[in-house]
Amino acid sequence: MSIITPGFPEQNTTFNVNKFTLKRIVMEFKRGFTLINRESTSVWNELTAEVDWKTRYNYFILILCRAGEVEVKNNKNIYTLYFF
Repeated sequence: MSIITPGFPEQNTTFNVNKFTLKRIVMEFKRGFTLINRESTSVWNELTAEVDWKTRYNYFILILCRAGEVEVKNNKNIYTLYFF
């Protein structure tokens, strides 16, 4: 399902919902409801199938975040870089 949630699910983000996003969320709820009411073993495959973003939406933003540590070694010192 293509419902985007925040990094911290316990936060209330309903103030971010507008008419467009509400329409998309309701559309996905209806699609999910239709799928789980069918008697089929492939329901979970359809519910969790990848979305072809390029054909389904005109515009989208992809944000990738990564946290980790990197050690950079040179002849004299060892530096540890932290990414948050």
